Amino acid sequence: MRLNIWSKYDIQATLLLWKGFELTGQICQTDLNSVDWSEMRTAYMVGELHTLSRTAQHLGVHRSTVMRQITSLECRIGRRIFQREHDGYYPTKFGFELISVARQAALDFREFFLTRGSAERTISGNIMIAAPSCLTRLITTVLADLRTHYPDLWYSYSSIEEDAEFEMVGEPDIVLAPPTHLARGYSAQKLTAIKASLFASDGYVQTHGIPKTVKELRDHTYISGCSETFQDSAETWLREHTSARSIIFRANGFFALYSAIASGIGIGFLPTQVGLGDPGMIQIKEPSANFSKEVWVFTRNEHAKGRRAQIFLEALRKHL
Repeated sequence: MRLNIWSKYDIQATLLLWKGFELTGQICQTDLNSVDWSEMRTAYMVGELHTLSRTAQHLGVHRSTVMRQITSLECRIGRRIFQREHDGYYPTKFGFELISVARQAALDFREFFLTRGSAERTISGNIMIAAPSCLTRLITTVLADLRTHYPDLWYSYSSIEEDAEFEMVGEPDIVLAPPTHLARGYSAQKLTAIKASLFASDGYVQTHGIPKTVKELRDHTYISGCSETFQDSAETWLREHTSARSIIFRANGFFALYSAIASGIGIGFLPTQVGLGDPGMIQIKEPSANFSKEVWVFTRNEHAKGRRAQIFLEALRKHL
């Protein structure tokens, strides 16, 4: 018996084509049965990465192959999916909706094989991972989740500072770092943007309250040094909005910073996801675009297409 797992995506695609008719007054000459999933996947990745070169690197194909697949898909559908801008390719309104369908299909396939692909539970071996210490909590959460699906995998983890060389942490299989790291022997792709905001411990707030205006900011004490990822922007913000005497503790690493905030010494910047995940922390200021930094994932070339690396990256994206 043939299992038709595409039925709901056929319906969604049909609705998108009808929207195309509404916008243009012309019915798109499209045969849904001729749409190639590899072309849809390529369109999805271009929508995520915005450049042909990064998409080609991620998929392990030539840049011209990406362009050819996008052109072919647009011809099949009869609509423009992307528009070229000075900094890359961005979806049209129709393209954005189409890519949303492709993204959901990819997630459903991934979830299907993670939950029912029992053969993959036999995958074993070590995955060496390195990341800034401010991402340690995220990484360990991902690894704990993976243990339920792949009990025969084990992991080696190293915390790195922003200016560290990959070779100094044992040439890991996977490195999470800002895009300034362009180490030889690694392929790279954008992962996410990590945001930060001000946090204080519950004990600090009970004693000193929460500053509600810019003027009240100067009545509080602060911790500087932030995590590796936000140090420069955090220092600048503190200098502009507080006095030099209000910065009473300076930390040179994330765990020193985190411990100082948790101890109630003062207010400090933490990755928003980390602070909100701690019930003992209270957010003082909403995240700002000023406190956001891209994090990229670097995979050793010989492991980039390996199933162990792919398993970890798939699980990581689920938690972002």
